[in-house]
Amino acid sequence: MLGFHQGESMPKLSVYKNREHLFNYFIETDDIVVGRSQNADVPLDSEAVSRQHLRIKKEGASYVAEDLSGKNGMFINNQYTNIHLLRDGDKIEVAQHLIVFHRSDAELAEEEIKQRPGHEFYIDRSHVEKILDTSSGRVEDTAQEVDGDKATTLLSAQEIHKLKVATARRRGAHLAYMHRGLRKEIPLGNSANTIGWADDCDLRLPGKPLLFGGAVARISPSQDGSYQLEALNFWRPVKVGGTRVQLHALQDDDLLEIGGLKIRFRSAVD
Repeated sequence: MLGFHQGESMPKLSVYKNREHLFNYFIETDDIVVGRSQNADVPLDSEAVSRQHLRIKKEGASYVAEDLSGKNGMFINNQYTNIHLLRDGDKIEVAQHLIVFHRSDAELAEEEIKQRPGHEFYIDRSHVEKILDTSSGRVEDTAQEVDGDKATTLLSAQEIHKLKVATARRRGAHLAYMHRGLRKEIPLGNSANTIGWADDCDLRLPGKPLLFGGAVARISPSQDGSYQLEALNFWRPVKVGGTRVQLHALQDDDLLEIGGLKIRFRSAVD
């Protein structure tokens, strides 16, 4: 159900299509999905939008937008990205739709306080750049506060949170691949993840298949924390390390080849 409410006591999304304002959605929960599906929290009526296109999730006191389409992507403030720490006034572009994120008045007041001296610390610049570099691989260590001569970069509360989100994402089990020159990552949680051309696949493969489309592979978690890769379509080979597989217990750094896309599997870091 769309969150229509009065007042500015909670963050909201202002949704437009072709410059026409459609509605405001007030964010009441910690996790909402935007997409073409009628079951989406914020449904968008466009064939160019994936059924589950993006998620807006509350992380601490902030909100993070992450791409779920695996193909169509999202532009925020005219920049292509797959994860973004939202700030008041950020503009999310999805097909013909424009979604403007607004923080609540109370949150803006709290954010202003956090930006004052005493809510900042220093961190080594090289570590910041490594975490935020979209072309880099695994980040083994979380951002740590440092003192004295090692302090090189002053970070705000929002920047600190952005580092934590990026670090947590790469320390968890995930799939990583390059798309349009940018590194994209799909987190693997406690449920199965499908790969293919269907709109409801967790990772949408690029292009369109001539025949035998839909889901071609599934990655499922085991009770011991490991993951298993399963091929779902005989006519669409699934390879690991160059060898075709039907069932395969994934190991850290395995290179998957599915539908012409090379995907790197990364296991969780304790």
